[in-house]
Amino acid sequence: MRSQFIVCLLIGIAMLAGDVSAGLLWEDDFEDKNLEERWTRGGGADVPSGWEIVLDNTTKSNVVEIFPNAEQLDGRGDSSFALGKEVFTDFAWVMDIQVLSKPFVFNIGLIFRTTNNRDNFYELELLPTGFTRSPNTINWIRRHGGWDKTEKMASADIPIPFTADQWYQIVLVAEGNSFTFYIKEGLVQGGLVLVDRWTDEDNLNVDGILGFHMASFIHYLIDNVKVFESAMDAFTYLAVEPRDKLPLIWGELKLKQ
Repeated sequence: MRSQFIVCLLIGIAMLAGDVSAGLLWEDDFEDKNLEERWTRGGGADVPSGWEIVLDNTTKSNVVEIFPNAEQLDGRGDSSFALGKEVFTDFAWVMDIQVLSKPFVFNIGLIFRTTNNRDNFYELELLPTGFTRSPNTINWIRRHGGWDKTEKMASADIPIPFTADQWYQIVLVAEGNSFTFYIKEGLVQGGLVLVDRWTDEDNLNVDGILGFHMASFIHYLIDNVKVFESAMDAFTYLAVEPRDKLPLIWGELKLKQ
């Protein structure tokens, strides 16, 4: 009986999904090794500093390895930012990510709704287990009006261990002035876990490009970066994509209907 229920659930998700690319606005799986077409360093010139496309031994696919870079020590200059080239308002940003333990376990900064000058943006900071400051947590950060107008707005614990040298799948959803973050350990088994929701009551940054804030000893991998129109589109993609990923997020799908 239980197996019949699971089969029915799969069929229902597949029928809901239709085309797995429905709602897909933008993507980069790095297989064509064309960083210049889709990414730039802060300021809009050249490719991001410290980015190299490598073959990952676990997934057997091309990924971007983001290396420590002496130019990024203070986290302020152009080389401290890697930015996409497309502007988004509402979106669901999906990617595979792995923090590397050498030389040190360090944080990851996801930038969204920004511009090339980075005077205004939101940042989701991920602090893994083993990081010296508030490990296994996230911070919601807002900048509006320059570097000295940067504030930490909210924090939350990550409800599963977020450890180095392990692949995770993450989803960041922006809907109006509300933002939601999900995480899933591994690329095959398990389901997405809701980490936190935060709302900017001032709604200061309404659209912009996506990217990464890099500083000091950062060292991590990213792959399969995709931007969907909505959380529904992203969840549908995750439920039926070819790599046997089947997160149990049916409740989230129903809530979004």
